[in-house]
Amino acid sequence: MPQMSGLDLLKILNERNKDTKVIMMTAYSTLDKVLDSHREGAKYYIMKPFKSLQEVEQKIQEVMSK
Repeated sequence: MPQMSGLDLLKILNERNKDTKVIMMTAYSTLDKVLDSHREGAKYYIMKPFKSLQEVEQKIQEVMSK
């Protein structure tokens, strides 16, 4: 994203509504970014390339059912 990072967007979303359910997805990550995302409220973190679209769909269903 050219204007901001995903973590920056996550912080803005949480400021507006703490109940927003967020799944982070990235091809460029570090352990620190994953941990920061969880601290900021991301429910799940998917690394690209992912194994299958079914994996993504399963995580979305898991997060939405909580």
